[in-house]
Amino acid sequence: ELQSFQLSIKYPKYTQQQSQELNNTGSIQIPEGSVLKWSINSNYTEDVVFSFDSVIEKASLNRGTYTLNRIIKNTTSYKISLNNDFGSNKELIEYNIDVVKDEYPHIQQKQFEDTLLYSYLLVGGSISDDYGFSRLNLYYKSKQNDKFTRAKIKINPTIKSQEFYFEIPIN
Repeated sequence: ELQSFQLSIKYPKYTQQQSQELNNTGSIQIPEGSVLKWSINSNYTEDVVFSFDSVIEKASLNRGTYTLNRIIKNTTSYKISLNNDFGSNKELIEYNIDVVKDEYPHIQQKQFEDTLLYSYLLVGGSISDDYGFSRLNLYYKSKQNDKFTRAKIKINPTIKSQEFYFEIPIN
């Protein structure tokens, strides 16, 4: 007999979301790479078995609570079976996990020459990503230096879609 059912979600770092705990909820929508932890308390149960599509996993028992951890990368359904010596639950408990895939960032770049003094090259463009950016760097070489120079371009990490500009000196 199922007494309590808790699902803890640890979101991937790139989402910048805080961990979350849900009670008596099994169907969820999560970002790709989230770590799920199921905690189940039940009476008259000797084991708890999870079935993910064609993969079967047995939950571990610790201090009266059955737990299972799993990293989720793809949309899946799962079933939970509570078992004892007398059988298992007649109807399997079935849930769905909808995974939102992380999209690749988009970048568009253009360059413009200083046609007045010929002292710089302007590089500009736009960037966008479903979870935002932590930084934007531009690497370039000049004729005088065969090594790459790294330029840190100022962006706002809280904005998911934005424009950028940077001047490269050419004198």
